Amino acid sequence: MLADRVSRRNILVFSDLTRAATVICFLLVRDPGDIWLFYLLTTLQFTLSALYNPAHSALLANVVAPDDLVAATALDGFTWSTMLALGALLGGIAAAMLGTQAAFVLDSLSFLLSAFFISRIRTAGNQTPAQTESHGGFFDFVEGMRYLRWRPILLAVALVKAGAAFVWGAVDVLQIPLANTVFPVNGSGTLTLGIMYALVGLGTGLGPIVARRFTGDSAPALVRAISIGFVTLSLSTIVLGVTHLLGVAFISVSLRAVGSGIIWVFSSALLLGAVEDRFRGRVMAFEFLALTLMQSLGTIYGGIALDKLDWQVQQAIVAAGLVGLGFAVAWITVARKIRVHYQATSPVATELLS
Repeated sequence: MLADRVSRRNILVFSDLTRAATVICFLLVRDPGDIWLFYLLTTLQFTLSALYNPAHSALLANVVAPDDLVAATALDGFTWSTMLALGALLGGIAAAMLGTQAAFVLDSLSFLLSAFFISRIRTAGNQTPAQTESHGGFFDFVEGMRYLRWRPILLAVALVKAGAAFVWGAVDVLQIPLANTVFPVNGSGTLTLGIMYALVGLGTGLGPIVARRFTGDSAPALVRAISIGFVTLSLSTIVLGVTHLLGVAFISVSLRAVGSGIIWVFSSALLLGAVEDRFRGRVMAFEFLALTLMQSLGTIYGGIALDKLDWQVQQAIVAAGLVGLGFAVAWITVARKIRVHYQATSPVATELLS
């Protein structure tokens, strides 16, 4: 609700500053007896991210012209993915050479740097959402949910990331024992895991940019590309769960990332172009809620599969891929109905869907 009522830029700066302080507090976690503090700080950090992400997504549509929205969303995804790969590399180097505490300090400084850059954003667009009649608090939230309820096409697009999030949430957990037990290098899976994370960063960043050269920016093309992304994500996850060849595993991880990136970027572009500005923050917050919920279920599933069900790690990965295929079938079924609501000549979903 805040992203639709107050300055989105100020929300981003506040979130970065408070996350910088939160990350520094991780230095207080020194032994297993401090695990309660670890959980508390992790919860706080993700709560602040829940403030940041909807405002970030909503502000993007205020910064660029509608015709540039798909390109801007792809660029946003590319920079995120690039920094994921670079951050994983630098984090490992910092922890190895300077120690874990230094890595947390550098992480905190990165939030401060982000806050500085965001504070200097100037745009002719709407930095503070238009003030409309507000009932306040919970009723504003209900109004936002009602907006989606009566627009089932928008609701379907808002839920598309959630289906993919279950798969990548599970694989993010299962990749660690996979690297250590199935694909160790010199007795350790550290190098393998580092390469996998780097490939995820590159794949999620480059995938949408390359795909856009073939699809263009028309809304029906983006809907079809999301279907391809779902199939790619699911099948590559299944391949990762059956192969014992390191090269094939790296290719599977890369393709999974490409599929995830396509789903993320193109669904964001469809939403941002179709939702009214005064509801955009709440719609993006709902999308983030559904995404994080399903990602959390995926991570819990990964832990239960290994620790409680005694499944082999690749068996658990295959099962996650099959769940992804189920979501793919559901999306493809809905996508046929969604495409008829878009005009093929539209550069992006600029009309409101009802």
